[in-house]
Amino acid sequence: MHYNIQLSIFFILISALLSHFYIFKRAPISLKILLTLSLISGLAYSFLDVNLNFDLISRANLRIISGKSLSFLFMFVFFVFSMGKKAFTNFVKIMIWSTIASSIMTIIMYFINLTQAWGLGLNTSTEGSYLSIMLPIVLFSNRPLLLNKNYWNLLRLLPIIAILFTGSSMGLFCGAFSIAIYYMAKNRIFLVPFFSFLLISAIFYAFYGDQIISSSGRIENWRLFIDWFLEHGNMLTGQGLGSFWGYGPYIQRLKNPDQFFVFVNAHNDWLQIFFELGAIGFFFSIISFFAILRKSISAPMLFSAFLTFGINAAMNMPLRYPITALAGLMITRIIIENENKKHS
Repeated sequence: MHYNIQLSIFFILISALLSHFYIFKRAPISLKILLTLSLISGLAYSFLDVNLNFDLISRANLRIISGKSLSFLFMFVFFVFSMGKKAFTNFVKIMIWSTIASSIMTIIMYFINLTQAWGLGLNTSTEGSYLSIMLPIVLFSNRPLLLNKNYWNLLRLLPIIAILFTGSSMGLFCGAFSIAIYYMAKNRIFLVPFFSFLLISAIFYAFYGDQIISSSGRIENWRLFIDWFLEHGNMLTGQGLGSFWGYGPYIQRLKNPDQFFVFVNAHNDWLQIFFELGAIGFFFSIISFFAILRKSISAPMLFSAFLTFGINAAMNMPLRYPITALAGLMITRIIIENENKKHS
């Protein structure tokens, strides 16, 4: 039965990959290479007898995990990039209204619960991440049709209020960062973002540093993952797409055998890409990110949103959650289509 599941996933992924090469006519070649590497890595762990460093989980389970990771990655790419122009325009509107709805849900939950508040993100951290990524799109896009301008001006402020109510320090930081970067990009101050990021980070750490380090345990776990990978991992090609689900809990329990709560994701997409796809995959991830970011320089709203996605990926896992992954892919498609129009 497992092989039937994997076979169906295989055909889905092949069709998605072919669609990817057709749709991304002017996409950076590094992005095509990255997705191809992800496909090869995931299929290798899904179908082949890969020699694992440790017998962490059964091969059958690893194959299903890798298959799910692959299907999640490519089906989301296929879904967003295969839409027709009209359907995609409506999808963007749905995403904007979903952000408003999620903000309202977060605010309502805050007053009901007063401790944990979230909407479509399903937890405070993901909600803060989602709202901060979509914040420039909602704040600085044109108002939807048939909506009074004053009403829209009021509604577009809801994500800011919701981010405050989530209590997510990461969401608060990334939300402030996205607005600052928007105005810097709008005024063509492109040398400033890096230094502003350092300044905002320093100020933010002064107020929330202890909370981030002590309450989440992320930094300690990142050190564990890096130390283990540098000693035992495959530096060039990584451990395989989806393999962190097996290695992550194992590595954490090496230090604390009785630990009940463990991370099944690294809570750092850049680190997890390095762990699963190695130096080669990480290299093409960085190249792809900056290639797309460069294409968005002339559009401050998109530049801010895409850069905020990348910053979120360093502290959370927006690639692993459907709502944030859809937001990132939507922004990516808009950037690429805008670039295509310039060359048409």
